[in-house]
Amino acid sequence: MIIRFVTVVLIAFGLFNCRSEKIKSTSAYERIISLSPHMTEILYALGQEDRLVAVSDFCLFPPEAAEKQRIGGFLNPNLEKITMLQPDLILGVPSHGDLAKKMESYGWSFVLLPNDRLNDVFMSIDSLGRLLGVTQRAQRLNQSLRDSLHYYSKKAREISPQKYKAMLVLGREPGGVRQIGVIGRNNFMDSLWVLCGGVNVFGDLGQKFSQISRETILTRDAQLIIEFKSNGRWDESRLAANRQEWQGLSTMAAVRDQAIFVIHGEYALIPGPRMYLLCRDYYEILRRLHNSQG
Repeated sequence: MIIRFVTVVLIAFGLFNCRSEKIKSTSAYERIISLSPHMTEILYALGQEDRLVAVSDFCLFPPEAAEKQRIGGFLNPNLEKITMLQPDLILGVPSHGDLAKKMESYGWSFVLLPNDRLNDVFMSIDSLGRLLGVTQRAQRLNQSLRDSLHYYSKKAREISPQKYKAMLVLGREPGGVRQIGVIGRNNFMDSLWVLCGGVNVFGDLGQKFSQISRETILTRDAQLIIEFKSNGRWDESRLAANRQEWQGLSTMAAVRDQAIFVIHGEYALIPGPRMYLLCRDYYEILRRLHNSQG
């Protein structure tokens, strides 16, 4: 059996590639494996968790997902476990392309959906709704998500006409300001910040994520730093210690003004139904920044 390898490409909302008819008409999948956290969250949000027989080790939400079988890492799942589970559909993202090709001999059906941009999230929800025969539920989920994003982005834009220039940081050397990784364009974290009226000082980068030199960071001179951290207890003392670690860039406007913020919810890194929470976080940052200057 040859694997049905389906990569759905977003052309415009509701428009898919030439294999879209199969996706729209198929609703018989009953043993699904999700390799990606955002796919797992979408399945639960669509009420299709009973079809989900296994997830990757990184699928941690909702808590009920922990009760599902685990099939290993994001890019290196346990093929023996997958074989035992006999899935009729495996869901992944474009980075699983090579993995899907290796699995051709198993005869498993794959659907790979993009997961980088803001519109990719809406398209993935719509695609899974069509694939699983719950199109109306998918439409309601997308509308609810759009409404939530509109609500928080509108509140953010009402705070101040000023477009705050931010550096969005996704990783750096612990305790200092070396090996700083920043978020560029073409991903939902950047898109939501722009939606809230902000400016990403590295939004001109062609890459989604890049490691940037100290000199370049100082040249861009961001007004605030938004740093994405892992979950944990982030009380004021820990936040203060985190701000202190940035003193190696003391001439930078954000460091000089202590405009350094931490977003630590794991949802902030997952392009799925909970991304409105990141929009809410951006709004709260802008509100605090505006109040501190008022």
